[in-house]
Formats: sequence, structure tokens, C-alpha cells
Amino acid sequence: MPETTIKGPVLVTGGTGFLGSHMVDALLEQGVAVRCLVRKTSNLRWLPEDKIELAYGEITDRASLDRAMVGIKSVVHSAAITMTEDHDEYYRVNETGTKDLVKAAMNHAPDLDRFLLVSSLTAAGPTSRDYARTEEDREEPTSLYGKSKLAGERALQKINPPFDWTIVRPGAIYGPRDPALMKLYGMVEKGSVVRVRGPSQLVSLIHVSDLVEGLIEALTNPIAVGKLYHQAHPEPITWDDVADYCAEALGKRTTKISVPRTLLPAVAKGAGLWASINRRQNPLAKDRLDDLLQ
Repeated sequence: MPETTIKGPVLVTGGTGFLGSHMVDALLEQGVAVRCLVRKTSNLRWLPEDKIELAYGEITDRASLDRAMVGIKSVVHSAAITMTEDHDEYYRVNETGTKDLVKAAMNHAPDLDRFLLVSSLTAAGPTSRDYARTEEDREEPTSLYGKSKLAGERALQKINPPFDWTIVRPGAIYGPRDPALMKLYGMVEKGSVVRVRGPSQLVSLIHVSDLVEGLIEALTNPIAVGKLYHQAHPEPITWDDVADYCAEALGKRTTKISVPRTLLPAVAKGAGLWASINRRQNPLAKDRLDDLLQ
């Protein structure tokens, strides 16, 4: 029979985020002790502080990783940088951060049972309308984000640590606490949705509850050891479909406003200027924009 007990305490990176906070909830429901790596400036709104242990630090700070790893039995590494204008930062966080976390586990968690790396389908590359990529296909990421996530996977595989590990590549995640979905609902509520002119882009989606269920399975099932898995709903859908489903859920009729692809670089540049002035992440960073339009 497969092992069904998660060995704790579990270190969760990215626990203050959308996916990570749901993973923390699921681990607590199973009665597992949880430690979260968080920055001093992190928003802890989704974390039950009275039920978990906080380890202050950053994925780019080796000393804090060493401290956070002491006594840990399992790791869920979901921290990542998804949007930035600093291209080197993708690799500092998504590749080097992963490598340093693995080394911290090797040096400071001698009883570690499982290391679970949450990657992304963007590491595999875009899906065509005729063929969905599988785990056996050659990776062809097109964005720096996807390339850096693939580099993080390969860093783990190259080190080949003495503990068991699993890599999961989820599709685009949606569900409660998802800020991107809330923005889309906001547009639908107002009656209009902006789309890119031409055929609507395909996206492989997965609900956060389905993903968390799969991650829990990856943490416990011995069959998953040393494996890489794609996790998404069987059929990719278009962004137009996503908008239509949101409108149906809200009981709204919407008007789709088509923007020519040729205008997107200018729109992205304007969004970058706004983000810089307001000290926010650029929601249309060119690298991620290119990824979304594949």
C-alpha cells in the first residue's frame, strides 16, 4: 500500500501566495506541522499565524534557508518570481534559489523525506491547438520565466540529492484568492473584457483545489519519487472561454474589446511605467506577455 502520511514538519516556501496558502491549509487539515519561509514585509493575510511556525528569510538568502531547514522532514517549494523587468532575477530566484534550498536541505535536514518542487507548464513550452505536450516531450520554453523554471528543475535533478524528490508542472492556476481571476471578474462585472484580436490563445488551467490534491499525492505516494508530472485539466481552453465562464457565473453580458497585437508592446510599456511610478509589478511585463500570447 502507498504511504499516506506526510512527514512533518513541512517547510513551505511561497506560503503567503495564492497556491502556497492553500497548500498550508491542506497540510494543517491533515494534522501536519507547518513552517513557512516568509519575508519580514510579507502580507500574512491568508496564513493562520497561530497554527504555523514562521521562518523569516528569503529564497535568495542562503543563511535564512539554512536556518529554516533545521528539523524539517518534507519541503514544498512553491516560491517563484513570475513577473519582473529584471531578467536576471528570474534566474536568481527560480534557478539559484531552488539550488540553494536543495543544498540547505542536504546540509541541515538529515531526516528529510521528500522535496516537492512546484514548477510550471511554461517550463515545457507552449501547447499547440493540435497537440498537448507531455512529460516525455523535449522542453521548449519561450519565455525567461519558463526557461528559469526549467533551469530550477534541472538544478534539482543535477544535484541528485540523497532524499526523495518530485517535480510537478501545473497549468495556469485559478480559484479562491487568485488576484488575476478577481481582476477578470472585475472587468466582467463592468460589462467589458479586453482581448487580443485574432484567434484566442489556448491556456491549460487547473483549479487550486485539484492542484493541491495532486501535490499532497506527490508528497505521499512512493510512485512519484524521482518523477516529473504535468498537472492540468485534460482539455485546454481559450481565454475567450474563460471570460465567458466568468460572465455566466456572474449572470452578466459582456462586450469583448479587441486590441490589435501590434499595439500590445506600447500597452506593456505604458503598464511598465505605471508600475514603476507606483512601485508595483508590471502586470504586462514583456516576457510574460509573450508567454501568454503563445
